[in-house]
Amino acid sequence: MPALDSFDVVVVGGGWGGLATGALLAHRGARVLLLESRGACGGRASYQERDGFLLDYGIHAHRFGKAGEAAALYEALGEKLDLVTPRRGTVFHRGKHHAVRHKPYQVALSGVVSTREKAALASALRGLAARDPAKLWDVPLARMIPLSAGADSRRLISALSGFGLISEDLNTTSAGEFAAFLRKAARSRFLISFPRGGCHQHVRRLSALIARSGEVRTGTRVRGVTVESGVVGGVDCADGRVSAGVVVLALPAPAAARLVGEGVLADSSREKMSKIVPTAGLTWEVGLARPVSEADTAFCTDPLIIGAFPSNFDHLLAPPGKQLATFCMPLPLSAFDDPDGLRREASALRRKAFHMFGRLEENILWERAMKLPMIDGAVPSVSQPWPARPGLVADGVEGLFLAGDTVGVPGQGGDVAFRSALECAPLVMDYLG
Repeated sequence: MPALDSFDVVVVGGGWGGLATGALLAHRGARVLLLESRGACGGRASYQERDGFLLDYGIHAHRFGKAGEAAALYEALGEKLDLVTPRRGTVFHRGKHHAVRHKPYQVALSGVVSTREKAALASALRGLAARDPAKLWDVPLARMIPLSAGADSRRLISALSGFGLISEDLNTTSAGEFAAFLRKAARSRFLISFPRGGCHQHVRRLSALIARSGEVRTGTRVRGVTVESGVVGGVDCADGRVSAGVVVLALPAPAAARLVGEGVLADSSREKMSKIVPTAGLTWEVGLARPVSEADTAFCTDPLIIGAFPSNFDHLLAPPGKQLATFCMPLPLSAFDDPDGLRREASALRRKAFHMFGRLEENILWERAMKLPMIDGAVPSVSQPWPARPGLVADGVEGLFLAGDTVGVPGQGGDVAFRSALECAPLVMDYLG
């Protein structure tokens, strides 16, 4: 196979993990080639324009605003991330809206639970935040909830876990992962923020940083990683081979494992990579002729629906006088094995959104529904908390590294991708010498 070119590093995958890792490496002087199989970068954080609306591929929030992983990445690049922060939230519980601030303890003190339960619920959350997460990775969150907690308190904790971790099942969610989330939330001024202009900002800025000393190629499918005598030599693409001293696979771990030939990775590494289960669910996005709510964010406790009116706090996302609404219903990946059941869930999502916001249906200009078998790379469950996930260095192959939101670094949701870049790039630079 003819050699196309030679680079210091080839990054495979143009989602947040690949873009962030590539930008950091380029910033530190490496000549980087980023390869993305689709026609544009972004991956599960891609975007599109529609009738003056700027749409992300579902909701993509950053936990903890300026104290979060995305902001830390831009600081490492010598850049400033432009964030917008929602202020007004609403919780829809038992048919009523309850105004809340974006802090877990403020949610606990809202009108969602009875006066009698408020103090006990707030105490339970603070107690969990005080625990050492390392001792709770394989403990189900349900086991950490006091037996005295009522149904409303349990539903609210489930909703908070769904909101923060995209994992609402109390019997499978890692108490350690939830405790780590609560601990960081307690120290942070903001629970969530969004990149101004949506994911467009990340794709545009990080791609430009890579291109200063390297290259971004879209529409290029990688067929496999070349390995000789246990050392990476580059990647094979449809039109030739690219040589490189390092390959970073910034892909979902199962897909990354498939690009490396059988018998190359250490068995333990391949097993971890192959068994990762993602979060999944349904999204429904709506362009509205006029505003139907002043809320910035909204979530329903039963069924769990995470919603936002992002154009309320980021006016770049909708034309003047119009409004963008987006809703997400997390579901287990197993739900995608039942197409009829999935259609019922999609109908339930739509009906509940109409119930939550009475003027929604009459003001719809367009709508987009999507079935997402992968929202975030890994469910934060007792079987795969972050310490049990694949490491940044692929065992068994010199010069092969992993990045993205399925690797074993701390964090929640898509922000894991940024944390992986912050930890992966120094390892790569040390390897390159």
